[in-house]
Amino acid sequence: DLNDSSVTAIVGSGAGGAVVAKELAEGGVDVCLVEEGAYYRGADFTGRPREMMDLLYRNRGLTGTVGKQTIPIPLGKCVGGTTTVNSGTCCRAPDYVLEAWQREFAVADILEAQLRPYYERVEREINVHPVSDDVYGKNSKLFEQGTQALGFAGGRIPRNEKGCLGTGVCAFGCPQDAKQAMHVSYVPKAVAAGARLYTRCRADRILVANGVAFGVLASALDGRDRETGRQVRILADRVVVAAGALLTPALLERSGIP
Repeated sequence: DLNDSSVTAIVGSGAGGAVVAKELAEGGVDVCLVEEGAYYRGADFTGRPREMMDLLYRNRGLTGTVGKQTIPIPLGKCVGGTTTVNSGTCCRAPDYVLEAWQREFAVADILEAQLRPYYERVEREINVHPVSDDVYGKNSKLFEQGTQALGFAGGRIPRNEKGCLGTGVCAFGCPQDAKQAMHVSYVPKAVAAGARLYTRCRADRILVANGVAFGVLASALDGRDRETGRQVRILADRVVVAAGALLTPALLERSGIP
C-alpha cells in the first residue's frame, strides 16, 4: 500500500527503527530517520568504560529503576541505539512469551512459525551465529563441559558479529566494528537507499490531528546535548515510534496519544 511519494518518519535508529528504515527505503519510500544521539563508528571507540559511557549511553549510564534496590538500565543514545552498546547477544523471543502476547493482548501474527522467516532474514543480515572457537575462552569451555557432565541443556550464545577479536569491550562500542550493530549494518544500508538521517535531533512530540499522526516535532541539540533553539518539523504520511520499551510510551504520552 506504500507508494513512491509517501513519507515515513521514524523515531529511533536502534533495533526497531533502523530495520524499518532500511526496508522502507529499499522499497522506494521516502524515509526520515530521527535520532537523539550522534553518529559514531569504531574509530571513535576507545574501550575506556567511563569515557565511552559518557559518549554513548543515555544519562551517561546512570539510568536506573526506581525503588529500594536500583537496577541500572544500559540505554544507548547514539545511532544504533542500545545495539551499539550491548554484548551482541541475539536471542529470539521464547514461544511462551509470544503465545502470551497473542492470548492476553490480542497481538496477531506473532507466533513462532509466523515470525521465523523474519528472524532468519534479520539473522542473515547481521550475521548471527554461535560464538566461534577462536574467541571462546577457557572459562566458557569449562562451563560448557560442566553443563554436559551434569546433563543440563545449553548452547553457545548466538551473536551478531563479523571478525570479532574477543577484546571484551562490546558494552563500550566495538572498536573493530565487528559487532553488526545497527550503526554498522542497517543504518548505512538505509542511507544508501535514500533515507535521510537526522542526528542530535530529539523527538519532542508526535504531531496529531483528528486522531491521525502527520509528523514529528523535534529539537536540534548541540554536541553537549543542549538545545540549540532550532526546531525540526517533519511532515509525514506515517510515523513509526521505535524509541525502545522505556522511551516510546513516554513520547506517546507527551503527544497525547492513548
